[in-house]
Amino acid sequence: MIPRRTLAAALAAVVLSLSLASCTTRGQDPKAFYRVPPLRIGITSLSPPFAFQLDGQFVGLEVDFARELSRTLGRRIKLVDLPFKSLVPALIEGKVDVVMAGLGVTAAREVRVAFSQPYLHSGLTGLVRRSDVARFQSAPCEARFSVLSGSTGERFVRDKCPKSLSVFPTDSREIAVTEVRLGRSDIMVSEESVVAWAVSGAEGGLRMRREPLVREDLAWAVRRQDLDLLHQIDGALEQWRTDGTRAMVLDRWVPFWRELEAYSLRMPPPEQLP
Repeated sequence: MIPRRTLAAALAAVVLSLSLASCTTRGQDPKAFYRVPPLRIGITSLSPPFAFQLDGQFVGLEVDFARELSRTLGRRIKLVDLPFKSLVPALIEGKVDVVMAGLGVTAAREVRVAFSQPYLHSGLTGLVRRSDVARFQSAPCEARFSVLSGSTGERFVRDKCPKSLSVFPTDSREIAVTEVRLGRSDIMVSEESVVAWAVSGAEGGLRMRREPLVREDLAWAVRRQDLDLLHQIDGALEQWRTDGTRAMVLDRWVPFWRELEAYSLRMPPPEQLP
């Protein structure tokens, strides 16, 4: 079983992330830094641990990676908060330059956008009430599902459980969690770190499925014609793998990521499933 993070540890990570230093790179001319247009990064808040607000500021896994990208590329960033289902259209329409929102790589999405190398190999799993764990282990499709609208979780449920009792798409992962907690739906299907975060705040009432449902590779998206930006992002990721930046950020928000990746990489990616 993947170990779970306590809420206290999660809040400590938030405090640590808020203490990040300035985004300017060492030795860079400040005037040149501000002359270059900011990189507009699309995120979706109400989506911990990827992005959410604390004391009026954006924090989370993707927010920390965005700040690290600013340092590495020597470029200002502007975080643009949008509903998850609006992120890819906003990218295509030129309203944002990069999508950093816990976005899973799929063949359908690759028709419209270009993905960086994955920054985390993860998986989809289910969140249920503690009292319903035994009930939904054997026949999970016979349930009411809450999912993030436009997510791979929604696609998985509609593809694998066409006869499910009902599917409730929402614009917020937090709302999807609340639907389960209040008994208005039975299972939320989402990325594992999202489910683990929800459980860490309500261990008395919520549980995570023991095994992932399917693998999901998380990456960042740019417009297909922005190949130079894509190469810069891939270069930053490669540098972070070497210098420990990737591990530092993932440790802060997904402390079980090594176990998660080891398990997920043994599973076929979604497009290869029958």
